[in-house]
Amino acid sequence: MNIAIIGGGAAGFFCAIELKREIPHSNITIYESGEQALSKVAITGGGRCNLTNSFREIKSLKSAYPRGEQVIKRAFKVFDQNSTCKWFENESVKLVIQEDQCIFPKSQNALEIVNKLITLAKKLDIKILTNHKVKSIKFKSQLNEESPLLYNIEFNSKENLTTTADFVVVTTGGAYRPESLSFLKEFNLEIVPPAPSLFTFNLTENNKLSELCSCAGNVIQDVKLNISRTKFESNGTILITHWGISGPATLKLSSYSSRYLYDNNYRADLRVKWIEENEIKTFIINNINNFPKKNIKNTHPEKLSSKLWEYLISKTHIKTDLRWEEISSKMVNRIIETITNDCYTINGKGEYKEEFVTAGGISLSNINLNTLEAKSYQGLYFAGEVLDIDAITGGFNLQAAWSTGYVVAKSIKKAISTNRLM
Repeated sequence: MNIAIIGGGAAGFFCAIELKREIPHSNITIYESGEQALSKVAITGGGRCNLTNSFREIKSLKSAYPRGEQVIKRAFKVFDQNSTCKWFENESVKLVIQEDQCIFPKSQNALEIVNKLITLAKKLDIKILTNHKVKSIKFKSQLNEESPLLYNIEFNSKENLTTTADFVVVTTGGAYRPESLSFLKEFNLEIVPPAPSLFTFNLTENNKLSELCSCAGNVIQDVKLNISRTKFESNGTILITHWGISGPATLKLSSYSSRYLYDNNYRADLRVKWIEENEIKTFIINNINNFPKKNIKNTHPEKLSSKLWEYLISKTHIKTDLRWEEISSKMVNRIIETITNDCYTINGKGEYKEEFVTAGGISLSNINLNTLEAKSYQGLYFAGEVLDIDAITGGFNLQAAWSTGYVVAKSIKKAISTNRLM
C-alpha cells in the first residue's frame, strides 16, 4: 500500500505519522518541494511555535475561522485542541498556556516541534524526500486501466522522476499564486483564487503617510477597529508602526476582511475607537471639574501615551495649550468624536512575515467535508491550508493543520479497512 503525501508541512507530517501508526504495513512518503521540511513551522509564532489555542475566548468557530468553519467543526469532533495538547504531551513535549490563551511548547522553541515530528517520522520509517516538486498527478482512468495503482505522480526534475500511489494526500499549504496548484489541473477542481491574510495596514491621510506614524512604537490595548461601510470589525491590542498599524487586532481584521480588501486593491476607510464613549466622556468631565487649570495635553487617558493623546487632540483642531476650564461643549463633542470614531485610509498592506497565511485554495465544494476526500476521485485527499480554510492569528491555523491531517489519516484507514480500494 503506497501513500504519497504531497507537502512536508504541519498537516503533511501529522497525517503521515498517524497513517503509519494506523496502517503499519503501508509505504508512506512525504514529498517536499523545498530544501527543508517543516520550514514554516520553524518560524511560526516568532520562532516559538504557537501550536494551538485553548479556545476559551472563542464564542463561535466562525470568529476564529472566517473561511472553512464547517470543515473545522466536523474535524473537531474527531480531533480538537485538547486532543492536540494531549498528543504532544504524550510525545514528551511540555506545553504552556499564555494569558491570551495561545499554547506554546514550554521550551519556547519551534525547533522542538520540528525535530519531534521529523524524529517520529523517521522512527516510523516514513520516507522524507525534499527538493521534490510535483509536476503532475494523474488518475488511473487517465492511464492504463490495468495499472494496479490509482495515481501516477511526476516530478519536476531533469530525470523526469515518477512514482505511483494508491492514495494521495495534498498538503502543500497556502496557494500563494493560482499556478501553485497547477499540478492538479487534470482533476478540474474548483480553486478559490488565493488572497493574502494576516497582514498589517499601511495608513495614509490626504494621500500621504499618516501622522499617526509619528507615534510608532505605541501599544494600545482594547481598541476597536472597523472597515467603514462593512461588517468587518475586530477588537484587541494594536501597535502603531512607521507605516501604519499592526498587532493582534489588526491581523484579526485583515483575516476577516481579506477577500474584501483584495478585491478593493487594499484601499478602504478604517475606523478606530480608541476608547469607549462613556469612558472618554467621564475622563473629560472629571478633568473639567477637578483639574480646570491644567492644560489639555498634560492630562491624558491612562491607556494612551501623552504623545498619542496630543496627536489625537491636534486632529480636533483644538489648541493643546488650552486649559480644561476653557473647553466648550462643542470642543468636548469634537474630542469624543475623534477618540471614538477616528478615521484613516488603508492604502496597501504590509506582510506579516512570520506567519504568512492565504485565504483561498481548493474549494470546499470539491471535498467531502467529513472525510476530506475529493468527491469525484477516490483516494485523493486534502489537508491543511491548501484547502479554502484559514484563521486569525493565535494558533488557530496550526490547529487546522493538525485536525485536518488527523481526519485524513482516519479516513484512509477506514477506506482500507472496508476494502474500498483494494
